[in-house]
Amino acid sequence: MHLCMITEYFPESAAGEVRGGVEMRAFHCARQLARHHQVTVLTSYAHGRAHVQTIDRVRVLRCGKLPYTHSGALLSRLRFAWSVLRSARLLAADPPDIVEGENFLCYLPTFALAKKFRAKSIAVYHESWIGSWIRHKGLITGFFGSVWERFALRKPWDAMIAVSNITKHQLVMNGIAPHRVTVVPNGVDPLNYPTPELIPTKYPRTTICCIARLTPEKHVDTIIRALVLLVPQHPDIQLKIIGVGAEEQFLRTLADTLEVSDRVEFLGFLPSHAAVVEVLARSHLLCSASTLEGFGIAILEAMACGIPFVCSRIPAHEEITQHGQGGMLFAAGNAEDLSEKVHFLLVHPKEYQKRSAQGRARASHFSWSQIGTQLEKKYLELLA
Repeated sequence: MHLCMITEYFPESAAGEVRGGVEMRAFHCARQLARHHQVTVLTSYAHGRAHVQTIDRVRVLRCGKLPYTHSGALLSRLRFAWSVLRSARLLAADPPDIVEGENFLCYLPTFALAKKFRAKSIAVYHESWIGSWIRHKGLITGFFGSVWERFALRKPWDAMIAVSNITKHQLVMNGIAPHRVTVVPNGVDPLNYPTPELIPTKYPRTTICCIARLTPEKHVDTIIRALVLLVPQHPDIQLKIIGVGAEEQFLRTLADTLEVSDRVEFLGFLPSHAAVVEVLARSHLLCSASTLEGFGIAILEAMACGIPFVCSRIPAHEEITQHGQGGMLFAAGNAEDLSEKVHFLLVHPKEYQKRSAQGRARASHFSWSQIGTQLEKKYLELLA
């Protein structure tokens, strides 16, 4: 089987320099499937990157320049989509059996390439934004994004893969027949996370970790506001934020205005996944205030580390945690509720340990090797 995966971004090396859930899934699924099959990834390049690489048996073709961004960048993204189509010549000598698109921008080029090579077409869906594009991305980007996704949903895909049941539900509500959508979740690699006996030394100060793109729908400001409420009861508390995005300056200004800038550290993009895990494992809690998720992979990583979470009560978070196993859920947007649940876990060690054990047990069901096996079975069924 020759699988061609199309994704906007892909790590530079086996160290896994990922910035989001889409990249992480593409990276790990490609490596798992490359153990027994041929895998080619079409992705973007940035200045200084090689255009052709092999990473853990995965052939990576970087075919279009696309600086990493969470803003619209319409022209850059359209140029990337066009460059993917032009890259068909790179695959002509050994055409793929399956072409898979990993996110919104990649769906239409994916379907076109699959048709050209008479290959099976697959769309991997992390979330559907039909009806909310303009609210989340503004008028211009939102309009084009909505039109693009609607066109993609009308295509006769050979298969659609959703990362969660809530994402499948979104697709069904948008007219996709339930039998056409298979749920295959995201995962973790157990070897990348410390065992209970090898937990790194915690930070001296009580530490909340947040791993998120710094964009409005992630609501990192809610965590900063909750931090202010926690200071009187936890004078040494601090917040470490891993992630980049357009809201960074706003969040820095907010922390300064609320007089907690000395407690908030913006770590930006960390160069390896191991560095992210180290910060997470040394923290005491993970917080996520996001209101727009199809899965919530950072929460799964916290559970794999045995780090209890406090995250917003939204359908994706309820699904992945089975309604709060491994931590606690708070009312989305409510900084007071968030602070109360953080305080509860910090002052009740037995509850903390109970949720730590729950999280590890829950995460054990989401290994990338298991995910790879599920995907392989689905792909081979398509080709049978």
